[in-house]
Amino acid sequence: MKVVIVLDTEDEQGLADAYSIARKLYTKQKKQRYHAPSETITIRKHDLLVILRSFGAKAVNEFCEKFEISRTPAGVRYKPSLKLAKEEGDLIFDEKT
Repeated sequence: MKVVIVLDTEDEQGLADAYSIARKLYTKQKKQRYHAPSETITIRKHDLLVILRSFGAKAVNEFCEKFEISRTPAGVRYKPSLKLAKEEGDLIFDEKT
């Protein structure tokens, strides 16, 4: 059996209901309750910036391919600037502190 559940992030009651449905389906199928791991993963700020820049480059390339935008040789090697990645990383890390 396959089930697709659509989540509307603006509907809090709908999110709670979807969670309840998913939990009941899992319990019925596995005969046990699901307990999500409560581990915390730590990441260094430098590693996050590398991930952000890599993702940005992939996103730009996919966008160009999808919309058939011609790319110059400089555009093919496009990577978001370190400044842009650092600003985004600062936002994420500032929220944690």
